[in-house]
Amino acid sequence: MGQSKQAIKRRIRSVQSTMKITNAMELVATSKLQKQKGRMEKNKEYADFLYETMAKIMSVYEGEDNIYLQQRDFDKPLYIVFTSDTGLCGGYNSNMFRYVQEIVNETDPVIMVGLKGVNWISKRNYNCVHTEIAFDNATPVDTDLLANKAMEYYRNGEVSRICILYTEFVNSVSFEPKTMQLLPMTKPEGKAYKEILFEPSPKEILNELIPMYVCNMTYSTFMRAKTAEQASRRMAMENATDNAQELTDNLLLQYNQARQAAITQEITEIVAGADAL
Repeated sequence: MGQSKQAIKRRIRSVQSTMKITNAMELVATSKLQKQKGRMEKNKEYADFLYETMAKIMSVYEGEDNIYLQQRDFDKPLYIVFTSDTGLCGGYNSNMFRYVQEIVNETDPVIMVGLKGVNWISKRNYNCVHTEIAFDNATPVDTDLLANKAMEYYRNGEVSRICILYTEFVNSVSFEPKTMQLLPMTKPEGKAYKEILFEPSPKEILNELIPMYVCNMTYSTFMRAKTAEQASRRMAMENATDNAQELTDNLLLQYNQARQAAITQEITEIVAGADAL
C-alpha cells in the first residue's frame, strides 16, 4: 500500500508540473492573441478602404481587356495555404488539412506556408510548387513576395484563379477554415459611381491598384490566420490546464483513500494483536 501511495504522489507532482507549463503557455497565448487581434483590426481598416476605392473604379470600367478581371476558359486554381510553424494549438492544423483534402485536387499547384503544413504535404501526392517556413513573424514585405510569386503564375497563364485557404478568426473560441479568391477580381454589386472622373484612366489605375490589393489581402488574410492560431492555442492550453486540475483532484482522492485504507489496516492489526493477548 505504501508503494501505491508513493506512486500516486509521483503522478500528482508530474501532473502539477505539467499544469504549470500549460498555464504559463495559456497566459503567453492570451497576450499574443490580444496583440495579434489589434494588428489584424488595424489592417482591416486599410484593406476595406482599398477595396472600396477599387469598387468605385470597377463600377464604371468594364475591364474586358484587363488580365486581372478576365474569367479564363479553363479551371486550374493555385492555392496559398496558411498553417502554423509550431504545434500545441488544438485542431488548428488538422482542421486545415481536412479542408485541403476536400478542396484541393492533387494536380492543383499549392504554395504551402508553415512548417506543420510543409511536413504534412511532403508526405502526400500534392503538386506543391513552393513552401515557406519560419513565417510566424512575417512582415508585409514577406507576404508581398508570396503574393507576387502567385501572381507570376497567373500572369503567365499557368493558373485560372488564385485562392487562399486560411483559418478565419470569428471570435476567441470560434474559428473555421475558409477560402478567399484573390484573382480574377469580380465587379462588386451595388451603386455605380458614374459622377467620378479618374485620372489617369480606370484601366491604368487598376493595373497598379489590383496587384497592390492582392498583396495587401495576402497579408490581411495571414493576420487573420495567425490570430485564429493564437486563439486556438490559448483555448487548447486552457483545456489542458483544466484537465490537469481535474486529474490532480482525482489523484488526490485516490491518495487519501489509499492513506485511509492503510490507517484502517494498521488499526485492525493493533486491535487483533490486543485481542490475542
